[in-house]
Amino acid sequence: MNWIPGSDYLAVELANRFSVPKDEITTFLPFIRVYTRGSVLIQEEELDKSLFLLRSGTLEVYKNAAGRQTGLGTVEAVNFVGEMSLINDERRSATIKALSDQVLVYCFVKPNLSLILSNPKWAELLISRFAKNLATSNNQVAEMRQKLEWQKEEVSALQAELDRHKSLSAQILRKTELVLNSILRFQATTRDRAVVGSKGWGYLMALSQLSLTLIKHYLPETRVPHGDVEKPVMQQCLAEVRKNNPTGFFDDFDV
Repeated sequence: MNWIPGSDYLAVELANRFSVPKDEITTFLPFIRVYTRGSVLIQEEELDKSLFLLRSGTLEVYKNAAGRQTGLGTVEAVNFVGEMSLINDERRSATIKALSDQVLVYCFVKPNLSLILSNPKWAELLISRFAKNLATSNNQVAEMRQKLEWQKEEVSALQAELDRHKSLSAQILRKTELVLNSILRFQATTRDRAVVGSKGWGYLMALSQLSLTLIKHYLPETRVPHGDVEKPVMQQCLAEVRKNNPTGFFDDFDV
């Protein structure tokens, strides 16, 4: 136990030390706890329904992030902490420690709302805390929605970019297949014009086999050989070859 129960003190002693009316101390003596600096009132992730009224002193709020405790701020007296336990069954969302040398709180392990709300000032404080928490939650929801919209836009942009790359890759693959099939067609046509068994014919046979082996090794996903060519393009290429080779060898060459 990291706190001292109020029953360990005289009511007058607590009243004088923490500047709290004696009659109030007497009324709430069973609920009083005194914490020293660094003592934990609420531990993050714990299942606890206790409600605390900070009557004197200062508390500090922490939250674990990436294995480290990050300070979220302080709570000054008089104020409620742990009030969200009254309306949800979730684990504690943060750790709260005593920051002052000594802190006086009323701890309601099983909160009696009627008793708490019978004090107008406390009722106002509790309602104010609920309203503040609601506003904070609404802001967080709005921020999360905005972030979600941004993430959707980013995902859409990434998907569009991915689709563009896929389309470009498909185009490149298609053109690669056409180029390779056209080269193989030219090789086969040239080989068929050579004398079978001659040195030139053997060279062209080896060149065709080498081309197929390289294609299979480096581009196994291509449809080569497939005979899929664009004859008008091949004819244009052949016209260029004829223009640059005036020997007449390709004059009757047909694709």
